[in-house]
Amino acid sequence: MPDIFTPPAKINTLQEISPIQETTAPLQAVPHSNEALVQKTINAPITEGKPLGLLSSFHLNPKGITFQNQEDDENIVLFIRRHFIINIPWIIGTTLLLFLPPVIVWLLRFSGLELFTITPQLFFILMAFYYLVVFSYALMRFIIWFYHVGIVTPKRLLDLDVYNILSHHLAETEIADIVDVSYSQNGFFQSFFNYGDVPIQTEAIKANFEFEASPKPALVSDIITDLRPKRSSR
Repeated sequence: MPDIFTPPAKINTLQEISPIQETTAPLQAVPHSNEALVQKTINAPITEGKPLGLLSSFHLNPKGITFQNQEDDENIVLFIRRHFIINIPWIIGTTLLLFLPPVIVWLLRFSGLELFTITPQLFFILMAFYYLVVFSYALMRFIIWFYHVGIVTPKRLLDLDVYNILSHHLAETEIADIVDVSYSQNGFFQSFFNYGDVPIQTEAIKANFEFEASPKPALVSDIITDLRPKRSSR
């Protein structure tokens, strides 16, 4: 491709070029903002980054967290939880359950109906048990979301799936074993809130991975894809 800054043929020496032409540099392509962010994230040193927020569901180069068997020179490139928006259904349900008993009591008193008579002490015990169950349900749902995480480093990928308080599963694979990375977004809410699933295919003898309801799935896919050739080329 010809250089657009090549001087005309009649100019044979550098002295004949005007000062403006001497200081003019060839135009360079500006990288896409997403590509620049991916490269900055991957090349960031271990000490660079910001502390992980308590409710953070997507964090690049987080500081202050470690995982079991992490090597001294291994930095966490990406920390992922499922998008917080998936908690909205159980939060709304819990809120309705919290206000349900007072509403029922008010309706019974307003209508003058008395289904059965109980002592104040028994009523207090029943309400305490009811709210204990509601808060236990909310706490369980929060713990499942909070500890359901994915971690990406330049060397490996970890996927921790929590199904309930007593059941969890941790899967790990080397970056070099990843064969393909893609992402999918289905429906209005996933597109509007920018979250989706990121399936990760590994070698045939190994299990596949999937980051479910991951925030910014396109960026997650790009980061893992850019990390993979560095390890697979060895």
